[in-house]
Amino acid sequence: MSSSIFTTPKGPHLKKRQHSSASVQSRKSETPFESILNLTTCHLCKKDMCCPKHLPCIHSFCEACIEFYVQQIKDTKSSSHVSCPVCEMPAATVSNMSAKEFAENLPTSTLISTLMSRKCASSPSCNRCKERGRESKASSWCGYCAQALCDEHADYHKDLTTTKLRHPVVKLKEMLTPGNFEFVRKCKYHHNEEMTHFCKEEWTPCCPICAKVMHKGCTVVLLHQVAINIKMDPSTMRLRKAVDTLETETEKLFQGRMQNKKKLDDQLKFEQGRLREFREKINTHLDELEDNLATELDAFHTQKQTELEKEAKAFKTKNNTLNFYKMLLDSIQENSGNTQAVQELAAIRTQTKTMEDEIKMVSARLKSIDISVEYPYDLVKSTTRLGSIQQKVAHIGRVGTPKSTARSTPRSFKS
Repeated sequence: MSSSIFTTPKGPHLKKRQHSSASVQSRKSETPFESILNLTTCHLCKKDMCCPKHLPCIHSFCEACIEFYVQQIKDTKSSSHVSCPVCEMPAATVSNMSAKEFAENLPTSTLISTLMSRKCASSPSCNRCKERGRESKASSWCGYCAQALCDEHADYHKDLTTTKLRHPVVKLKEMLTPGNFEFVRKCKYHHNEEMTHFCKEEWTPCCPICAKVMHKGCTVVLLHQVAINIKMDPSTMRLRKAVDTLETETEKLFQGRMQNKKKLDDQLKFEQGRLREFREKINTHLDELEDNLATELDAFHTQKQTELEKEAKAFKTKNNTLNFYKMLLDSIQENSGNTQAVQELAAIRTQTKTMEDEIKMVSARLKSIDISVEYPYDLVKSTTRLGSIQQKVAHIGRVGTPKSTARSTPRSFKS
C-alpha cells in the first residue's frame, strides 16, 4: 500500500519528505535540542510521540498512529503486508492479527522515551492534567507512555493492573541524568522475562530463557558487563563509520541518478534537433512518420525518466534512514544509559547490515541509460519508420563499504 498520504486523528496529512542537497549540512548545524526534537516527533501525526513504538527499521511512531496506519491497510484489503511509512521497508504481515495487537506488540522505543524526558526537564508539567485543561507540576515519568505525571496521576498509573508489568513509572529526576535509570526491555518470546543477557555471536540482548535455549553454544554474558564500555568500544566506532560510509554512498548514488536524469534531458533536446534537421531533408509525405518517431522518443524518455526517478527516490529514502540512524547514534552517545545503548546499538547494527547488503546488490545492477536515434538515410516511399530509439547502458559499479560493519565478529567487543 502506498503511504505517501496518511491521515490520523491527531494530525494532518503525512507527506514524503522531499530531498534537499543541504540535508546533511542542516543536520550538522542542529543544536542538541533540535536533534532531540526531530527524533521525538512522530512521522505520522507530526507531534510529540505518545507510547513510542518502533518498527524493525527503527523508525518510531505513536502507538495510536501506527495502529491507525495499519487499520487503513487492512480496510483497503489490498494487502496484508505492512511497510514502514517513512522508508517503506517491509515490517510484518497482519492478516491474522488486529491493528491494535500489531501496534501493542511492537517494541517500545525506550531511547525516544528517554529523549522526551530530557525535553520535559525545563518545564515538567503533567501530561494527563494538560489533557484535562489544568496545569500541575510533574514528578514522575512513565517509560512506556513517554509522558510526565503528577503525584496523583503517577499513583493512579501504578495502580492500574493493566500497566504494572510494562509501564515503568519512576521519579522524573531519575530520568534527567544519563545512567541513573536504565530501561530494560521485556523478551518478545517470554513476555515476563527481562533481557538481562547478551549474546556476543549474535550481538543481541536476550532473556535468561533464550540464553539457555536459543543461544545454547554461544558466548552469552550478562548485559551489564558489556554495557560498561559499549559507547566507546571499537565495535561502536566501526558501526558509526559503516553508517557514515553508507550515507555517503547513497547520497552519491542519488546524485548520480539525478545527473543521469539531466543528461537524458540534454540528449532528448539534442536528438530532437537532429530529428528536425533530418526531417528537412526528406519529402513532405513523411510528416506522419516524423510525428510517430517523436512520440516514441518522448514515450521512451518518459519511461526512463520514471525509472530513474524511482531509483533515485529509493536511494534518497535509504539516505534519509541512514541520516536518521546517525541522529540516533548521536543521541545514544549523549543521552542514553549504557544498558539502553547496548539494545539500541544492536538494532542499528542489524539494520545497517541489511541496508548495506541491499545497497550492494542494487548498485551492482545499476546501469547508465543513454538515448539516441538511428536513421536509415536511404529513404524510399516504402519506409515505415524514420528511426529507432537506441539505449546505451554501462554498469556504475559496486558500493564500497568498510569490511567491518553491522555484523562484524564481536570478539573485539570489550566486556
